[in-house]
Amino acid sequence: MMIHMRVTPKEARSLIREIPHKACQSAAQNKWVAGGAAGVTAQSICWLYCWAKTGMNSADAAVQAKQAFNQIFDKPYEWFDSRVAHEWARMARYQHGDIEPELARRLATHS
Repeated sequence: MMIHMRVTPKEARSLIREIPHKACQSAAQNKWVAGGAAGVTAQSICWLYCWAKTGMNSADAAVQAKQAFNQIFDKPYEWFDSRVAHEWARMARYQHGDIEPELARRLATHS
């Protein structure tokens, strides 16, 4: 995987808790999952990316999610955004099973 967490899981959860949106906070309990080569599942990366992309119609939530993404991962939001289509990430965040190889392929495509 070409992206990794640069903070502890506890620090990452704390940063996500700062996203000002009740739906985000509710979903974070189930969608932010430790594991995988990045430190969290590929689905979790896609989930946070989607919040950063749209904020679910909240500009404040999007800004805070982008800041969290940039603090949590060793690659910035803009780097990820230039490699992964939002529509794919929206679909992928809910996939069961291992999507890590496909995400890694997409991240490597434009390197």
